[in-house]
Amino acid sequence: MPSLDSYLAKPKAEQKFLGLFVGRSGDGKSVAAASFPRPMMILDFDFRISGIEGGVSSKCIENTSGIEYEQFNARAKSGYEKFDNLLVSWDQMRNSGTFPYKTVVIDSMFSMSRVFLAAAHGFLKGKTIGTLRMSGPGDYGFEVSATHQVFDFLRMLPCNVICSAHTIDKYGKVDPSDPYSPNEVKGEKLTVRDQLGESVQAYFDNVFRFSRDQGNNKLYYRVEFATDLAKNSYGIGPGQHDITNKNFHNYLTSLITPTTPTQPK
Repeated sequence: MPSLDSYLAKPKAEQKFLGLFVGRSGDGKSVAAASFPRPMMILDFDFRISGIEGGVSSKCIENTSGIEYEQFNARAKSGYEKFDNLLVSWDQMRNSGTFPYKTVVIDSMFSMSRVFLAAAHGFLKGKTIGTLRMSGPGDYGFEVSATHQVFDFLRMLPCNVICSAHTIDKYGKVDPSDPYSPNEVKGEKLTVRDQLGESVQAYFDNVFRFSRDQGNNKLYYRVEFATDLAKNSYGIGPGQHDITNKNFHNYLTSLITPTTPTQPK
């Protein structure tokens, strides 16, 4: 039985990484994930694998060698069946000690949940309007259960696991005591149903928030490790870190090396 002391004795950069990368579309989440150790498998539910190409041109990743990907159709039950078959094969490789990847990436949580919802439409009976199958409580229950079981499985793999998730503004009343008070932005939330978005964050030791802004005719990419949404297991404090044209995994490793500061530069 492994001891906690033996695990903690490893350099933090060598410990297994479980991360949720959150932000708006185009904020650099996929490129940051692609900087992690390879061989790598990207489960491309978004059908946006080509976005990683920009990471090569910006020097955020050296090349795309050692990166494999699979795509899954969210409009048919076959997408779920393909995904399920892949996980079965991974389980066999894990049990035999032949699992080939150092990093597995899920792009993205929302699109993966849509695959599960489409599968539920195929497995369960429900209300139909014309040719449109309406989602009901049973479908949403399938979606939640499938998502949790997938993350239960993935975090047992002997590799880094990274999932991307898109964010949207979260609204609330300016004066909660006044039923007629106008709404204002109160923060951010994931673009999945609230029950799912809140519960899946517990699977990850690290939730990093990515963003971008423009200045001097240039896009700047940033990451935060400690906000109302972000958290980290390395003790990195609040503040924005500029990761423009930087290899994210190398930058993260430099932050968690004890001899270097852990504050924004």
